[in-house]
Amino acid sequence: MMDKNSTSLLNLLTAGILAITAQSFLLIPHRQEALLKSLPISTIIALAAFLLIASYLSFSTIFYNRSNRWRQVTSLLSILAIGILAILYARASLFTRFLDIPTYAPILQWKFALSIIFLLTTGLGIYAFFRRSASLNKSLVSLIVLPWLGWTLIFAYSASLPILIPTIFISITPLISGLLPFKKLTLPRNDIFGHRVLPTLSLIHTLILTLFYLLLNTNISPSAYHELVFIFSISLMAFIAYGVITLHIIIHDLTTGSSTSQNETKLDSRFSKFIELLLGDTRNLLTEEAQWQAKKIQRLSKKLKEEKRNAERFALIDKLRKQLEDQLDEPVAAQLVVNTLQHTFNAGLVAILTYDAEQQDLVVLASAGKMRSSIPTGYRQKISEGALGRAARSRKTQVIHDTRLDNDYFDLQGLTILSEVVVPLLHYGHLRGVLTIGNQKTNALSAADITLLETVAKELVNAWEQTGHNQRLTTLIQGSVSLSTSLEPQAAIQEIAILAKETLQARFVFATLLDQDGAFTRVSHAGDAPNLLHYLSRDLTNNRLLQTALHTSKPLRIRDIHKHKNSPSIVLDQNTLRNLLIVPHLF
Repeated sequence: MMDKNSTSLLNLLTAGILAITAQSFLLIPHRQEALLKSLPISTIIALAAFLLIASYLSFSTIFYNRSNRWRQVTSLLSILAIGILAILYARASLFTRFLDIPTYAPILQWKFALSIIFLLTTGLGIYAFFRRSASLNKSLVSLIVLPWLGWTLIFAYSASLPILIPTIFISITPLISGLLPFKKLTLPRNDIFGHRVLPTLSLIHTLILTLFYLLLNTNISPSAYHELVFIFSISLMAFIAYGVITLHIIIHDLTTGSSTSQNETKLDSRFSKFIELLLGDTRNLLTEEAQWQAKKIQRLSKKLKEEKRNAERFALIDKLRKQLEDQLDEPVAAQLVVNTLQHTFNAGLVAILTYDAEQQDLVVLASAGKMRSSIPTGYRQKISEGALGRAARSRKTQVIHDTRLDNDYFDLQGLTILSEVVVPLLHYGHLRGVLTIGNQKTNALSAADITLLETVAKELVNAWEQTGHNQRLTTLIQGSVSLSTSLEPQAAIQEIAILAKETLQARFVFATLLDQDGAFTRVSHAGDAPNLLHYLSRDLTNNRLLQTALHTSKPLRIRDIHKHKNSPSIVLDQNTLRNLLIVPHLF
């Protein structure tokens, strides 16, 4: 089955052959004597008219995207017209007596050379077909048309149209196959103006062709020629007036939405009925055009609103990023974020809750919105409960379009939230808290809004980490000053444990001093982990974990203590203590 470009190219070839042949039958019949010999003038006119109509229809299939039935009828008429031409060629013996009739006399002295060229190019075409190479096909096109161009030049000298017309189009068509943008030539079905261009030009061409035929084939007086031209001029003027009236009515209906008023006169009513008869289905086409334009405007408006919304989102993120760069404390940065989000989305409640790992709770840090007063001061919620807990446990954003349908969701007293989005605040997979935004209507936030919330959450966590880093650095510097002035070993080791816990944000820190024999001389800790403390406080002979650390010159990191070969008997107080870092200091 041929693709659309190949079909359009074939229709163009057919339309060209039929149109030029029809005009030659009417205007220069002596050049088509081989085909028209002994045919009556009425038959010649009828043949020319039929070929001309078939050419117009075949040409229109390139421009108009109509129904399959219409295309089938058009193809049938084109095949019938080509069949009639084939009968005329067979009647003139142009197929059977190739070398015996005068029409082919100019080619006889070139027959051997042309035969060789035809055979070679045919072989090349077969080779290119089986290779199926696009680049090879393009390079061979110019070679394949060479014999046809030679054939055309030979018959151009004798002006033998029965041979010249087909060969000209067969020669040119392959060369222009890649030049015409057929996809851009096809008009949409609801294009009112475009669908009238080809019929209008075809009718004008037919009128001019009719005038030329009458002038060339009618034996009348010179004055009668003037009258004939006058009649043609009046007919052409009437047709132009019809086109102008049609165009103006269409433009008027497009700009005003109606073509008649309610208070029109009887004469206006009759005229509008006459115009309705002339215009046919223009009103239906006009309605389709208006609907198509309205849908296009809606799509563009929707796209424009979305682009504007995206620009606002980028501006919001950039503004927040600049404000958070001021090294604000965690509560201040959180309050800044919730205030900005509440103003942007007009949400009923926006809140940020931090994660208390020791208590496994989410604690309110900042909130905004008209329902913020419904949240108790210092409100805590277990991460095993509700939509907030689900987001904290799964480390994934939770989108609830209708909270009434969510089994985990529960409202606080005084809160009426119908849709909610909960975004976990993560830093390298570690939970820092959650950001929640609730609304009093369902499906309040779009996918783009959720992406914005996730981006804001990342910016807030980054700001917290940067602020925390600077604070820990300050604490470390102050602690080093305190250690340098301390003379009591136990106080120093206790200060080291506290300082390490704050600086590294650790859950538990164990610090010890060992003598040369490996016995503990000073022990201190920070944090609550009795089981881990009991294991680490054992002497080195029973503590393979510390033995391993002391035999290395670099810090020992254990990602999961349960899986470490030297600590099979440890019972942890919490799962958050599974990751250990042991730093030996030898002196």
